[in-house]
Parts: sequence; structure tokens; C-alpha cells
Amino acid sequence: MHKLISLSLKNIDNFRKLNQFNTNFSLSNKNFFELYDNSNIFQRLFLRKNVNLLLEENNYIGYIWFEKQNKYHSDINSMNVIEDNNTIFLYKTLISSLVNNNLITYECEDNITNMNILNKLGFEKSKGFIELEKEFKEYLNTFSDDRISFSVVKKDKDEKARCLLQNEIFKNDDRIPINIEDIYYDEAQEYYFDKGAIFIKFDNIPIGYGQIIIEDKVASIVNFGIIEKYRKKGYGKVFLRHLLNIAVDNEFSRVSLKVDSNNVIALNLYIDLGFNIKKEFYTWQKLKLNNIKRDR
Repeated sequence: MHKLISLSLKNIDNFRKLNQFNTNFSLSNKNFFELYDNSNIFQRLFLRKNVNLLLEENNYIGYIWFEKQNKYHSDINSMNVIEDNNTIFLYKTLISSLVNNNLITYECEDNITNMNILNKLGFEKSKGFIELEKEFKEYLNTFSDDRISFSVVKKDKDEKARCLLQNEIFKNDDRIPINIEDIYYDEAQEYYFDKGAIFIKFDNIPIGYGQIIIEDKVASIVNFGIIEKYRKKGYGKVFLRHLLNIAVDNEFSRVSLKVDSNNVIALNLYIDLGFNIKKEFYTWQKLKLNNIKRDR
């Protein structure tokens, strides 16, 4: 008989053993204990609530670690089953713990095995990403005309401007616009790097935004873009070089970023500036799960 058990202090050592195999299903599975072991007692309590363990009789054979984005949407950080028999049923049992969600998303580095399982579980690919990385130690040239300038986004002042700009840069039919509360939430996160939130300006008017975040002492560029009117003029390359120079100023010799696998223009820009492709992965989504009874 199989059943799901919530993670607790009583069984956390069992989970540590399972977590040793966390990348078996996907290399992009996040490591729960890298976060948990560096959290305080209250953060740990919250984190434990988002993990369910799968038992087969008295043996722990799988787990799912998720994060609620809102009451309708949960994102799977990591999941894995170490039992080879009846695999589809076991993974279906794991995701049954998210039965009340209208949307489940999961970022997964593809291989033949997990693609087949996710398809059979009713997940569909929603978008693909390529992760790139660049190693460097010296400043890059940022030649541009006198009308181009840069400024750091000021907290409690520039949130509205940043919000409007990002919505203009990244607007498409599939994207839900962000609001000012989203910006304040971003600024409150541990990964937020004050010196790395940057506007690029043309004649002192913001035309683009880019951001360096720091996670596990690693620098990544996110939310990078130029509004459509000013694209294809070389400003993207100038802006990216400026962000990389900020990384050098702050003693980061390696920077990563992600790009939509269909965004050929951006991909070519990154490769032209010396970024190397590290891996390719997809976000999968499952809508309107069927109800599956959960044992406690």
C-alpha cells in the first residue's frame, strides 16, 4: 500500500536519504537541504509544510517538494521516485497532494525518461529555456553614443517606472503584467542586489531594464530587455556589457542567464558576447487535476 506523509522532524532523516538521489529524475531538481540547512527555525517550519513523502509499506520511496505561488497555482521545485516498478502510478500519487490547484508547473531538464512520464501524467510543455554561462575577469568595452546612460534603480522611488518599463519590454499575449507589489516583493528577497538593478536610458529616458541577482554566491542576469522601439540598434549589447562590468566590479568572475529557446536574436547576442550554452530545459504545466484521494 502506498500513502503520502507530510515531512516532519520525525522523518526528516529519511528525506535526507531520499534527497541524495534528487537529480535522478531531472538535473534541474532543486536541493531542499541546501536551503533548509541555512534557514532559521521558523523558515524551516514553513519549508517542511511544502514537502510530502511517499511510503510503500514502511519504506520511503519518493518525495515532492513544491511551492505555492497562489491558491490556484503551485510550482514543483523537485520530485523523485526511487522505485522502478509502477512508476507512473507513484508519480501520480505524489502530485495528487496538489489536487486543489488549477495549475501546476515544473521546470525540468529534459531526458527521455522524464519526458515520457510527464506526458503520461498530463503535463504539457509550455516554454523552453536555454541556460548560458560566461567566465571573465576583465572589463568589456561599452562604446556607445553620448545619448546613452545608465542609472541604478532607487528603492521607494523607481518602482512604478520599473513596473511600467518591464511590462512594456516583455508584453505578449501569454504574460500576465506585473504590478508594483511584485516589484516591492522582488526588492525584499535575499537574492536582490541593489547595485545590480539598472535602467538603460536614451536622452535620460529609460528604454530598458536589466538586473543582476545573487543566489548561492552566484551572479545571474534576469529581466533583461529593451523596449521594442529601441531594439536592433546595438543598445542591447552595450547594456549587457555594462551589467557584466558591474559583476566584475563586485568580484564575480562568472555570470549566468536564461533565454527563451525560441528567442534566436537574444541567443545570438549572448553567444556573440562569449556566453556558452550550459543546458536546455522546459517548463511543464498541468491544468485542472483530477481528484485523487490522499491518505494521511
